[in-house]
Amino acid sequence: MKSSDPRDRPIVEPNYLSHPEDVAALMRSIEVCRQIGNSAAMRPFALREVAPGKDLKGEELANFARDGASTFYHASGTCRMGADPQAVVDAKLRVNGVSNLRIADSSIMPRIPGAALMAACVHIGERMAEILSAPA
Repeated sequence: MKSSDPRDRPIVEPNYLSHPEDVAALMRSIEVCRQIGNSAAMRPFALREVAPGKDLKGEELANFARDGASTFYHASGTCRMGADPQAVVDAKLRVNGVSNLRIADSSIMPRIPGAALMAACVHIGERMAEILSAPA
């Protein structure tokens, strides 16, 4: 926590790859990708290994994994849709307790889908269009 002032921006430290098992899993995934890329079935499509590009082992491979890892953050689920008292949005995308306000983005998802968020967001937008165009 930076300070007790609620106007200060929070410090968010996700601690990516801070646990040794996380690094080990990523190193193993690199090895699996190598096995797939070097398989007979892939030989006609793979000219050479681009990254890491050489047979790294041990700490060299761990450093490659740590240095090359990145993340994409897709905020979602912060204004969960549902019928329970903890839900922020109802089934018609109306914000509970606030008149004339609706939310139509990934924040209403009660669970993050196991697919690209964009497709789900398109569907939410289409549903909002249906809701708004329906006779009152």
